[in-house]
Amino acid sequence: MKKIYYLLLVVLLASCQSQAPKEGDIIFNTSPRQEATLIHEVTQSNISHCGIIIEKEKGDFYVLEVADIVRIIPLSKFIDVGVNNKYVIKRAKVKDVKIDYQKYLGCQRDIFLRMDNDRYYSSELVYTIYKEQLGIELYIPRPVENYNIENAIGYMQAHRIHPKQPVIAPADLYNSDQLKVVRDTYQNKK
Repeated sequence: MKKIYYLLLVVLLASCQSQAPKEGDIIFNTSPRQEATLIHEVTQSNISHCGIIIEKEKGDFYVLEVADIVRIIPLSKFIDVGVNNKYVIKRAKVKDVKIDYQKYLGCQRDIFLRMDNDRYYSSELVYTIYKEQLGIELYIPRPVENYNIENAIGYMQAHRIHPKQPVIAPADLYNSDQLKVVRDTYQNKK
């Protein structure tokens, strides 16, 4: 009987350990920013923001994210800022990831959603790092017009966003078949 309890304890600890975040994991949440409502409508998803987990020291986790600029913040702060503290962490099938994030720090947020410049929006930053540093294209960018843009026309005109312009939304990365769920608090919190 003791052996069964010991075996169950080992299995339980192993499963908990596999749920711990790792560098390179992608964390998704629902942003409290005003434009998040528009992102929800356009993508038909409650996921409106994402970042990449960075491990500065053993067990000391941060998130590389786009706010007004690209920055790193403690993982706990990223979670606290999300609506109702809900988040999902997903992982690609890669080993021993070390993200070179220094060159992105301080870059401006891209409100015009233009890819291939020195400004970023959250999902573009994640997409770019995965493609350039890990050789993984998580999703193929698609034209803005492929989203549900009826209520976004005014925003698009104000920001000179062309309907044929390619973009990558947080929901696109979230739905990538190259990522698996590590932790999902949306399912656990009402």
